[in-house]
Amino acid sequence: MNEAYATLRSDNSVHVRMVFPDNKVKADGLRFKACPDVGVQVHADLLAKQGTGKEGRIAFPHSPFKPASAGGVIFLDKGDTALGSLRNIRPRSHTVYQSWNGGFPTKEEGVYSAEALAITGEREFNEEIVLVTKDGALIVNKHDTRGYAQHRAKMAGLEFGDRIVQVEPQYVTVGDTLTVEDQSGSPIYRTNDWNVEWMLEQTSSLNCVKLVVYDLPSDEVFPLDLEGKESPYERFNLPVVLLKREQVDGERFGAVLEDYVAWNADLSSGKAEFRRYQMPEPCEGPDRTPTKGMVYAPEDGLSKAICSMGWKTRTDRGTLDHWLEVELWKEGKMLEQQTCVLTQKDVPLDALLCPEASVDTTRMQGWVPRWLEESPY
Repeated sequence: MNEAYATLRSDNSVHVRMVFPDNKVKADGLRFKACPDVGVQVHADLLAKQGTGKEGRIAFPHSPFKPASAGGVIFLDKGDTALGSLRNIRPRSHTVYQSWNGGFPTKEEGVYSAEALAITGEREFNEEIVLVTKDGALIVNKHDTRGYAQHRAKMAGLEFGDRIVQVEPQYVTVGDTLTVEDQSGSPIYRTNDWNVEWMLEQTSSLNCVKLVVYDLPSDEVFPLDLEGKESPYERFNLPVVLLKREQVDGERFGAVLEDYVAWNADLSSGKAEFRRYQMPEPCEGPDRTPTKGMVYAPEDGLSKAICSMGWKTRTDRGTLDHWLEVELWKEGKMLEQQTCVLTQKDVPLDALLCPEASVDTTRMQGWVPRWLEESPY
């Protein structure tokens, strides 16, 4: 998808318009490469247009998206604790440390309707992280009518029998809208059920995120990561981190948190045996300093989710109210890192926001900064 546009409204909500191509071309891989050089342009442009009703383009032939992925972020404590997958070893597909839970439709027809998008999201946030009570019962979303949580638990070798507790979720809507149309402008579908965001500094993609609030105390349940490869099933066994608002609201991106709560589980006995997860040394912070603390660096979807709940993230510019300002700051740092790697200059410590393995020198070679062109777009 080479064409998509966004409008940033005065209330911080966004409207995204995606244009599906008439002549579809299947992508070579599952992920499109990061484009921080594009991000610094489109996000500065969108922030300058905020509240004017003017669109800014966010997808281009040189920076394409797939159709929207979908999933969610689960909140406990009536919205004051967010659950995220903890990725402390800086894998190449995720250049930050805490991520949301989502995925892409499993069939092509899954990208052509709001209902199909909803099914993808329901599957992803109900099966990737599930909750277990302290006495060993499975907690399921009352609206998980397809039984995704129970099915994934069974794949992982867990049997709960009739020990199932249903909870009523509250879905928080933030005023974002997504419109999908074909190249002639004819509508394919439209939805306002999602928290919509796009990323450019990690992989290039557009994501629809549910904000799911459970009225459950975080100290009374255990979160269990069941994300994994399919056929045969292989669990990734990522720790689940509890981001508490009282701890991270207003915190600096890249800060090291010594006092954090994360859980991991051993399933070898046929039941989930939970243990408090401690970061092994060395865990590199953005400045490559080994630490046993947790580096606070939420991925784009998680960053926008907590921003939509009213939490703030601070950078070296100060406390910022808008997630796009945080993303613009991150993209600027990553672009500085890529440029230094390409020109063989020393990278400033405060620009080390992604591992060297993710620096796309092929893309950067022959690259002309589009803001120097007469017509960048």
